[in-house]
Amino acid sequence: MAYAKLSDLSVQMPEGAWRRIVVRLRDAVGRKTRFLEVDGLRHRAAPVLENALLGAIRDFAPDVVIVSSVDRWAWRRISDACNAQRIPTILYIREESSLKHLATGALPTRLVANTPSLAHRLRADGHRCDFIPSVVDLTRVSGETSRTTALAINPTFIKGADVIWRLAEMLPSIPFVLQEAWPLDPAERAKVAQRCDQLSNVEFRHAQPPGPDLYSDARVLLAPYRVDSRPRVVLEAQANGIPVLGSDLPALVEAIGLGGLTMPVANTGPWVDALQRLWDDDGYYASLVAAARLHGQRPEVSAPVVTDLIEALLTELAS
Repeated sequence: MAYAKLSDLSVQMPEGAWRRIVVRLRDAVGRKTRFLEVDGLRHRAAPVLENALLGAIRDFAPDVVIVSSVDRWAWRRISDACNAQRIPTILYIREESSLKHLATGALPTRLVANTPSLAHRLRADGHRCDFIPSVVDLTRVSGETSRTTALAINPTFIKGADVIWRLAEMLPSIPFVLQEAWPLDPAERAKVAQRCDQLSNVEFRHAQPPGPDLYSDARVLLAPYRVDSRPRVVLEAQANGIPVLGSDLPALVEAIGLGGLTMPVANTGPWVDALQRLWDDDGYYASLVAAARLHGQRPEVSAPVVTDLIEALLTELAS
């Protein structure tokens, strides 16, 4: 909050001594870093990463800086800092909102998008953009499933929580699981708990580290998302032979492929019909299971292939 207020002030204030003081204070907030061990790898974390960047550049001396999932203000400052040090940058577009970063005038050395639809939009605007899907570690979530529940991950509005609630109301014989992915704030969690109390066929599960238990009872993954992105959970589910019912947004259509169905969020009817059929028609369900598993195993989304693509791009820029 302090950083946001100081950032606003630094933009609004006229040039002068007071503005220089505000800018110095702004650039000092949240720059202290700490080191974390995650999956055996050492990570440096900071509350305000753009303020910590200069220290990281000094200590690490990177050949390339990859920027992912930051807001526009952070991208602008990171871009300026890297340009000043003559360090190439890759802006990795993984969310539709990140398309607006280019409107700031701060352009990366290279653009990468993790969905064909986002890459197409960037190319249509005249930008060179590579398509490289996200790396997904499927070994963590691989396991058997009893195929007894309809699973939805992240019960928030942009993830289509209202659609899930309507489906649960209209299909009381089907058990639903709402899995918390990142911790919800207390108010959101209280609302979810209240709705679960009203619907006996809905279970809420708190956030937990990724593992085989995530999909251990899923018959289908529900993804009625309102944001055009490429969620990792689609590939995780399909690799376990779990079909996906998702929104008809371009990135989701590409990610789901033949391993599920896509439909508009605005009309609940097709969702009800599709979900009921997955419970009632064993032959149809078996065909979607096979298609989901096949789609989840396509070579172009495998970790080694994706790693080779990003390594080739980094090598090109570093040289």
